Amino acid sequence: MTYRVVCDENLEPQVVRYLGKQGHEAVYVPDVLEKGVSDAEIARYARGNSYAVLTNDTDFLDDDRFPELKVLYYGSLQDSAYEIAEAVDEAGEYFPEHESLPQVLWLD
Repeated sequence: MTYRVVCDENLEPQVVRYLGKQGHEAVYVPDVLEKGVSDAEIARYARGNSYAVLTNDTDFLDDDRFPELKVLYYGSLQDSAYEIAEAVDEAGEYFPEHESLPQVLWLD
């Protein structure tokens, strides 16, 4: 199981590196869009490229605002980049395919 993940800029960029080491395809918002880009632009990019959004931003939890967007929500920024990447990897045990992910998956 591997996911395609776009990591919001509210996460440490090291999360992308750890996800890559685990076999996931991960990109960082400031690297593929621009720093400070709107949530709507992130959602458009994610949907257009079949990515789930890994974020700590509660705005992405609004399924009326972001329909058909897969969101991996990590509520605590106190954990290390490694721990956040591990939580994403562990989700694969329960949701082995991108398509099987619920619209919002709470990771912590």
